[in-house]
Amino acid sequence: MKDIRQIIRNRRLVMDGALGTQLESVVDKHPLWSGAAILTNPDLVEQVHREYLNSGADMIVTATYQLSQSILRRHTELNDRQIEGIWETAIDIAVRAIDNRDNVFVIGSIGPYSASLGSGAEYRNVEAVSNEFLQQYHTPLFQYLSNNDKVDVIGMETVSTLQEFTVFHEMKHIKPYYISITSNNCVTLIDGTPISHVVSYVKEKSDEWFIGLGINCTEYTLISEIIKNINLPLILYPNLGYVAEGEKVKPKEKDDKEWVRNVSDWLRNENVRVIGGCCGTTPLEIKQISDVINVRI
Repeated sequence: MKDIRQIIRNRRLVMDGALGTQLESVVDKHPLWSGAAILTNPDLVEQVHREYLNSGADMIVTATYQLSQSILRRHTELNDRQIEGIWETAIDIAVRAIDNRDNVFVIGSIGPYSASLGSGAEYRNVEAVSNEFLQQYHTPLFQYLSNNDKVDVIGMETVSTLQEFTVFHEMKHIKPYYISITSNNCVTLIDGTPISHVVSYVKEKSDEWFIGLGINCTEYTLISEIIKNINLPLILYPNLGYVAEGEKVKPKEKDDKEWVRNVSDWLRNENVRVIGGCCGTTPLEIKQISDVINVRI
């Protein structure tokens, strides 16, 4: 395991982009999302990881976002030992893709509980559950990633409630981690909690392993406004935004100049330490991020 903490202080890193966007033909509408490809087409997942690495990514996210023990029990007939084997496969795919490149980090991805409910539940308010329920839900994958030396960082992603943020934060951390929030405006989490409250919580409670506050699955045009008053290390990987198309939604058409302008704007904030992409992004967007960061070095 490589310790990212000093490196991230000294230089900015590039995260990869969406897996699901690249794997859409394989996993479309599957309840396991990109995780389904771990079961059916692992070579394709490795290929996508390599495409992001070739585009300049320094951080590769495992395809475990939608692979909690609970979800896999519900949608497969795997037992707990076999489920751990799936997690190991996802990690090994990322490691093989890296192929001895120096200073490339494996991020073990954990999605929010609401992602298990389907239909984009992480982007709207859902029925409350207890802290104990959330801890039990997340513990199996969290512990597996924590104890796996091939995983350098744990990323707890698309967190839409202060409750789940605090549950993640209070888990027993033994390696670098970040918690990434999502917002559909510039002010609050999906549950209505002011982002400023999250920042205050982190400042009061953060420990030696916490490397930054993430913001993901938030439209990239909102990011500059969200981060302007946040003085924490930031890990930004927004999406491209969505437009309705009948009963479906699809990523907005991206304006390359606008994307690059926004990336450059974020980098004016010294506390922005990592930039990547979420839904809708591809190796092209990651290459553009890498180019902007390298120009500023």
